[in-house]
Amino acid sequence: MILIEQGYLVLPTGVMQGTIAIENDTIVEVAPHIEAKPGDVRIDAKGRYVLPGGIDTHTHFEMTNAFATTADDFESGTKAAIMGGPRRLLILHRLLKNLC
Repeated sequence: MILIEQGYLVLPTGVMQGTIAIENDTIVEVAPHIEAKPGDVRIDAKGRYVLPGGIDTHTHFEMTNAFATTADDFESGTKAAIMGGPRRLLILHRLLKNLC
């Protein structure tokens, strides 16, 4: 089991300091304290915000405008999300490349 310990957990009911237990890629428990067992992986999140199941609702890939160009295309951006970002992405797409 993976324990993300003593972070500020941002939950639908508010923010609490506590621990999240993850097993087989699924959150199995959220509590103020969860006792670690031998073999558990412990991650110290003290002083950090943890957003379990977070959704990025404003993502741009492959976009250039008068002010900036995004760093990621669809492939690199989704790979980055899988490796440690939000659980879901809402991608704001371009209509057609020749119209933008």
